[in-house]
Order: sequence, then C-alpha cells, then structure tokens
Amino acid sequence: MEARAFALSLDSARVARVLNVETFGKSKTYTSSGVWVVVEGEAEAKFKTLGLTSGEWLSRSGIRYVLTDRLWATIEMMPGDVYQPGLPRRVLLVFEVPEDAVAGGTVVVAPTKLLPLNDEIRIATTISGKDIEPAITIRRNEERPPWIVLPQR
Repeated sequence: MEARAFALSLDSARVARVLNVETFGKSKTYTSSGVWVVVEGEAEAKFKTLGLTSGEWLSRSGIRYVLTDRLWATIEMMPGDVYQPGLPRRVLLVFEVPEDAVAGGTVVVAPTKLLPLNDEIRIATTISGKDIEPAITIRRNEERPPWIVLPQR
C-alpha cells in the first residue's frame, strides 16, 4: 500500500505466547499477560529520507496498541530505522496485545506520532485467535535482513 511519503507491504503476521530474542550470543525470553504479534514486511520512502516512528495494532473493537518497547535495542526494528527512496528495507514490528485483540487486527504505520492521520497506512491482517504459536524466536542476523524469525513456516 502507498501513502504520500512512503510505501509499506506486509509478508507475515504471527502470534505467540512467548517471544525469544537471540542476539550477540545471548538469549532473553519475554512473557506477557497477553500475546506477542510479530509482523514482517517491507517499507520504502517515496521522495525523501524518512523514519517511520509510529506503529500500532488496531483491534477489531477499535483499541490501539503501540509497538512494544520491551525488546533489546540490538534487533533492528521499527521505530528507529531510516528509509530511503528507491531502497526498500525490511521492517519488523512487534506488539504486545491481549489475546482477544488478535483476530481481525490491523497494522497502522505513520511517519510520526504527532500527525498520524496526515500520512498513514492501514493493512488488515488475516490472523485469528486460533493462529497462536507457543513461541517465536527472533534471531539477529549478520546479513540482510538483520533478523530471522523462527521457526520458519
């Protein structure tokens, strides 16, 4: 999908009860009173360099959940990445949401939290409450993309 300043596509959206993050030889397990939603895709700026700093999970009931800030900063994920025109980059979004907010969820991405409606993209997902995996591992990768989400489907 395209907005005025950027384009975004999603490859996969997966849900798990436990999230493992492996980076620089260390592993950390994250649990939640809800579930983890891990979304992978690709983003590209259209005209000038920009950062995408606002990502939300919009539940079917209209409640918004922001990107988690609990993961190690060593995994390159949104927010924080810079996108260039003509150079699509992989994007990783991770949300912590209640289990009943998964089915019918929509990913909402904007360049800024200050004016999100100015230029945002909404992409509906097809995951349901039945798609919950016991665990997902995000492993740092030395090549591109800078992470691997395991187990691979």
